[in-house]
Amino acid sequence: HGRPGDIVLILTSPNNTSVVIMDRPGTTGSFLDFGCANDDINATFDDEGSSTVEGVCNASPGISGTLIPHNLLNAFDGESSQGIWSLEVQDKATITNTGTLNSWSLETIIQ
Repeated sequence: HGRPGDIVLILTSPNNTSVVIMDRPGTTGSFLDFGCANDDINATFDDEGSSTVEGVCNASPGISGTLIPHNLLNAFDGESSQGIWSLEVQDKATITNTGTLNSWSLETIIQ
């Protein structure tokens, strides 16, 4: 996507627990603030990441690395990883701009 700052990602577990893992990175909330404008997202979301996703806007890809999600993934602690997980992608752009979800995956760690 040409403007990762337009994107909201919501992960939902088989138990219907939903976590916003990315919410328009780089935006400050002002009317004309469109957030990170550097192409593409290639990131791993982990509660123990190196920095918060909202604070990252690299050269290319714009959002990359192992990042702390907008809301922590520990909301899923204690839930079974079995079943259907979904990733909702919202494009909050106010102008014509498109993107493609090429792939996503979920890795669980049993402790």
